Amino acid sequence: SKSPPASVVMALLVVTVALLFTVSGITASPEDPTHIGCFSTDFVRSHEHYNTRYPLTWEDSISFCNHRLTVYMGVQAENSSSMYNLVYCGNDIKEHSSYVNSDLCRPCVHNPDRFCGGVGALSMYKLRESTPLTLLLLYPYHVSMFKEDRIETTLVSGQSGMQAVDYLFAEDDLFLLKGSSISRSFFSYYSMGYPTTPHVIWSQSSHVKHMTVDWVHREVFWIDWNNNNIYQYHLENDTRALVLAYKSSIHYLAIDPYNRLLFVMQEGVDLFSYSLNSNTIKKYVKSGLLRINKIKRVAISVRQEIIFVIGTVDETETLHLLSTDYEATKVTHLYSGPELTNPRGLDVFHDQVVWLNHRDSKNYLYKCRMTPRCEPGSVTLIDDFPANLQDIKTYFPEKQAPSERYLCANMRCSHRCKSASLFTAECLCPGDQVLGMDNRTCQDKQWDSAEEIDGFNQKTTTWVNNNPLKSLHQMDNDETDGANYNADHSRYNSPNSQSRSRFYGNRIQTQDYTLQLFMVLVSGLFIVILVLFLVVLYLQCKHHKNNNNRFGTSRHIVKYVKSQNEAKENTNIYDELQYLSDEKKIVS
Repeated sequence: SKSPPASVVMALLVVTVALLFTVSGITASPEDPTHIGCFSTDFVRSHEHYNTRYPLTWEDSISFCNHRLTVYMGVQAENSSSMYNLVYCGNDIKEHSSYVNSDLCRPCVHNPDRFCGGVGALSMYKLRESTPLTLLLLYPYHVSMFKEDRIETTLVSGQSGMQAVDYLFAEDDLFLLKGSSISRSFFSYYSMGYPTTPHVIWSQSSHVKHMTVDWVHREVFWIDWNNNNIYQYHLENDTRALVLAYKSSIHYLAIDPYNRLLFVMQEGVDLFSYSLNSNTIKKYVKSGLLRINKIKRVAISVRQEIIFVIGTVDETETLHLLSTDYEATKVTHLYSGPELTNPRGLDVFHDQVVWLNHRDSKNYLYKCRMTPRCEPGSVTLIDDFPANLQDIKTYFPEKQAPSERYLCANMRCSHRCKSASLFTAECLCPGDQVLGMDNRTCQDKQWDSAEEIDGFNQKTTTWVNNNPLKSLHQMDNDETDGANYNADHSRYNSPNSQSRSRFYGNRIQTQDYTLQLFMVLVSGLFIVILVLFLVVLYLQCKHHKNNNNRFGTSRHIVKYVKSQNEAKENTNIYDELQYLSDEKKIVS
């Protein structure tokens, strides 16, 4: 018998390993992110940042939230269809949503192993641990999205002469500046991408220098190349208006739409803000608020209300990265070094500042975490890019969110205020007071026995024992599990609701753990089968080898004996011929 060919052995091994990885990787498949429970829809429905325009399939729901780079995805089955879902993507939707009865989240019709929410409830999934550093890269002929793991994806291509890019995160649309026109590229929820030909929203005879998008009031601002005027285009009304006629040359625009401030860079020698509310200008450099000789790049952090500037601070050409608040009351020196010599882009990602530096016919992307400065050795090279990369713009959910100061200014609290989420704030009161009916004004406690039950006031939903400032909404953000909080709260309604609420709050998670344990056991079984298969294969091959050696030795012996017999026979014939030859000689 013959041993199995090596190709057959390798094929069996590859198939077995592939099957093993397929089975063991089911729970980690991108189509099945981690399910974390059933939650209410009150919070996500109140903010457009979390909503989609159209219902999507399960696969498109994941693709869309991955496009938005969010940590969580909420799915709620559409009432009129069993195949499509309302989708909510956000980084803080779990933090501000409360657990609900798990029976409200029904299995998906097309796959009963998944959950697709229900009436007033969504099934929440976790896609990733945190939003990665992501940027829009502006090239002359296309715009791409770059993630910190060095994956670059082209979003819009087939263009020419592009000069600026911006976006409207709530609607997932890109805005492109090219020559004398401004275009809007609408994100398609069906193709999960952008069309080849963007829609031109404004075109004029003269060229446009720079633009910025007001994502709150749905407006686009740009600088006219010929007269340096700043114009405003309203996306909803399709109207244009002159905002500011400026005499000197200006090159850069940024906006804080919440405070209605335009930030403008003038010929690299000054930076000023223009208030759209009061029509006033505040100059930073020429007024002495910001001591910079020459400005190269500017970026604005709306959420932090901080201005970031790259420029020179003395007669030398050494560049410095600085930051200051809107009032320029405190200027912080962040960094100066060999990685900052010829900047082509500058932006902010949470507590990190990111810039693009051109050197040796290449563009190098750097980042630095502000703690509060960029410490020596903390500047990190992310990647290098071609020389024609023109600008960068960070892309993440929190970038187009208001600051706490803005939220609290709108709340008009009588005492204290703090942000409750990306788009909401709440008023706080001293320990001996509670919020009134308007949720803004603090007043003295006025409890009676009918209102106060076991330390909980039903009128103001405020705990009066231990921590008078902790509301039910805040309790959901504590380390205590949301299901336990629901159970504790529901015990005032019925005597048996506590255990029932705990059961509902944890049942889906128990099912998830059971499924994961089952998959681990199946994976272990396949590993054992694979090992046994390899051992049997090894023993069989060894057995065949021994047989071949034994049979080979026998054949050699037979061949040797046969050759000896032939040699002996040949010797006898030779002797006989020699004898006949001798006799012939004698006769002669």
